[in-house]
Amino acid sequence: MKPTTIFATLCVLAVAAAESNAPPTEAEMSKHKEMQDEYEGYGGHEWCRRHCRWHPGFGTRCFWRCWVLDFARAHPELLPIDLASLHRRLALPVAMADLERSLAPAVQSGAVTLQAFGHWTFLTHVESASPAVAAPPPRRGYCPATTRAACRRTSAGAACSLVHFVPIVTRKTKAALGDCKYLDTCRRLESCAFVHYQVEDACAPVAAAAPPTTAIAIACDVTTYDVARLGTFDAIVMDPPWEINLQLPYTTLSDEAIGALAIPALQTAGWIFLWVATGKLVVGRQLLRQWGYTVVDDIVWIKIDQLQHVAHQGRTGHWLNHSQEHCLVGRKGLAPSAARLDCDVIVAAPRENSRKPDELYHLVERVVPAGRKLELFGRRHNLRDGWTTLGDQL
Repeated sequence: MKPTTIFATLCVLAVAAAESNAPPTEAEMSKHKEMQDEYEGYGGHEWCRRHCRWHPGFGTRCFWRCWVLDFARAHPELLPIDLASLHRRLALPVAMADLERSLAPAVQSGAVTLQAFGHWTFLTHVESASPAVAAPPPRRGYCPATTRAACRRTSAGAACSLVHFVPIVTRKTKAALGDCKYLDTCRRLESCAFVHYQVEDACAPVAAAAPPTTAIAIACDVTTYDVARLGTFDAIVMDPPWEINLQLPYTTLSDEAIGALAIPALQTAGWIFLWVATGKLVVGRQLLRQWGYTVVDDIVWIKIDQLQHVAHQGRTGHWLNHSQEHCLVGRKGLAPSAARLDCDVIVAAPRENSRKPDELYHLVERVVPAGRKLELFGRRHNLRDGWTTLGDQL
């Protein structure tokens, strides 16, 4: 089935769910299952069985509208779509004429066929010409020789097409000392005598990332805020300020204070992703069980330095330098999921103090693509479209 066909059908299902309280017919149930099977990655039958009114005993709330928005974001060929307007329309009962107006930018000039199906109407598209979408630039790896000059020496001639680094030489640099063990994370760049680097084409213009437009930020003290007023979420990401034996530029919390957070009020069923300091792995697992979760996975973030080597000169660890962090994964109830899309290892360079890799958010969005997502103890750089973020540094 074509993306535009799936998108339009999901839209009609969302409208039907909002408008109708009549029991589903056998034909409607058949169409419902057909759409689930066609686009399994966006929640699957188990997930919809939890929420959709078509499944007796699971309430009247239907999340087809969430599938619509996530599907639209995942398919740029459907743009331009006024997602904000579409979200408002699908959040409330709407007329079919309103739906057609919302879809008009997506279908462009394509032919639209309205086909009666039971007492509901389903929209089918004849695939229309989509606006051209620029292909992403090809990914370039990093040259193991580091610099272009070293690459030429090892290849006996021309340098390779991979990314190279250029040494940063100042009047205080003493090349004989070798590379700085902290490289671009060095806190004394202006006075450090060791060699530092920058990417060879670092001066090339880089397009700024568009700021999030549908993110919800709540500046508050997470320990005292009434989180129950937010409702429940399908996925929660937490990076608590653990109390460890380090001087940190923010207020920390004891294990007991973190355990007292009202996490059970935020989820009746779903996933939680809990970042833990290495020394808090046991405590983290205990807290997840205390909150009613089953610990099902442990995501390991392997930290690499600027030159793409394992960052073996970290600033944490009592006996060995820590080059990794852990994110414990807990599951509660019939949690929605698109399983086995990712592995349990993230390889990424550290950035600002306490900032976690973006890859974790991408993973969560693939595991739970259509549900409500919450981050606790977030900061401005954590804000993401479709997420709710709480923290005292927003």
